[in-house]
Formats: sequence, structure tokens, C-alpha cells
Amino acid sequence: LILDLALQHVVAARQQRLDSLEARLAALDPRQVLARGYAWLSDGEGHALTSAAMLAPGQEIEAQLADGRASVSVLQVERDA
Repeated sequence: LILDLALQHVVAARQQRLDSLEARLAALDPRQVLARGYAWLSDGEGHALTSAAMLAPGQEIEAQLADGRASVSVLQVERDA
């Protein structure tokens, strides 16, 4: 009986840890980030665009949104000081 209770306690604790890790992993899922209104910008070769310094007027880039992609032409670039 004591062994059964101890085993149930260990299984419950591990299940709780697994649930916690699953929630953390889901929060980091790129699709969840896109669903919150963000977009993944990339150049023609698929490299991530993370800075305005990486852009130039007239440049064609790709925007990955939660429900699809868009080809985008950069009209103007303004960098923060």
C-alpha cells in the first residue's frame, strides 16, 4: 500500500512537470508568436531580417504571417537613433 502511494505520487509529480514543460514549449512555438500578430520577415534566400539596417528601399522580402505569406516591397527604411 505504501509503495503504491509512493508510486502514484512520483507519477503525479512527473505528469505535472511534463505538463509544465509542454506549456513552456507551446509558448515558444513560432506559430503561436505569429498568431499574436507578429510576422517573420526574410530575404529572398530565406535569411531572417531582424534589423532595419538589413533593408533597402526597393528590396523584395517575404513576410510569413499566421495564416499565409506575402511578398513585400520595401518603400522606405527609417532606423531608430
